[in-house]
Amino acid sequence: MESGELVVMGQKIDGKNFGGVGFLVHPKIQSSIHSHEVLSPRIAVLRLRTVKKATITIVNCYGPNSVASKEDKDNFYAELEAVVKKEKSYYKYICGDFNALVGNGSDGNWRLGRHGNATRNDNGFRESPNGSTHSELDHILTNRRWSLMDTTVLPSFDSGSDHRLLRAKVRLNHRTFKRDTHRGPPIRSPEYNEAKLQKAMDAYHWKRAENPTEDYEKLMKGLTFC
Repeated sequence: MESGELVVMGQKIDGKNFGGVGFLVHPKIQSSIHSHEVLSPRIAVLRLRTVKKATITIVNCYGPNSVASKEDKDNFYAELEAVVKKEKSYYKYICGDFNALVGNGSDGNWRLGRHGNATRNDNGFRESPNGSTHSELDHILTNRRWSLMDTTVLPSFDSGSDHRLLRAKVRLNHRTFKRDTHRGPPIRSPEYNEAKLQKAMDAYHWKRAENPTEDYEKLMKGLTFC
C-alpha cells in the first residue's frame, strides 16, 4: 500500500461468500516477519520473530456459517486444529470470524468460562442488519492467556461490513519465555568399564575391616575409578 502497510491476502472464491483471508502488516513490524502463507480460502498464517528470539504465530481464519453442512464445519475445524498443532511458536494467536457463538450449550454446560453469551448457536453471533440485535462471532484465542492485556471492539471503525473490528493488545515477556524454553545441559548417565570393574572386584580382599567407614570408602573409590 502507498502508506507502507503490507497486504497479505488470499483469493476470493468465485460464487462463494468466503475467501480472501489475510493480514495487514504495519511498516514497523515488517522486518520481524519470518514467513506468511495462505493455506486455504479459510485459513492464513503469519509468523513473526522478536528481537529476543521468541516466535509468534498469528492464524487468521473464517469459519463456515450456521447453514453450512456438518462436513464443511468438521473439515474447517480439523484443518485449523492441524495448523495450530503444527506451529511451534511460543506465542500463538488464532483470530477471525468463527461464525461461532460462545455460551451455554443445549446440554446446559459452559464450555469456555462465564464470559460468553446466554445461548450458544451451532456456529456464531453477529450484528443483524437492523442494527439493534448484536451477535459475537469474532474471537481471539491464544496459548498464552497472560499475554492478553485487553480485548475490545472498535465500534467507530467502519469496514463496510456488519462486523466490528476486534482488537487485542498483547505483551511479550522475555523472562517468562526464557524460563519456559531454556534447557540446561543434559544429565550424563555414568558409564562403567566392565573390565576394570571386574578387575577391581577380583583385587579387593573382601574382608570385613575393623573400620566399616574406611572399608566402604575403599570400595567406592575402586568403583568410581572404573
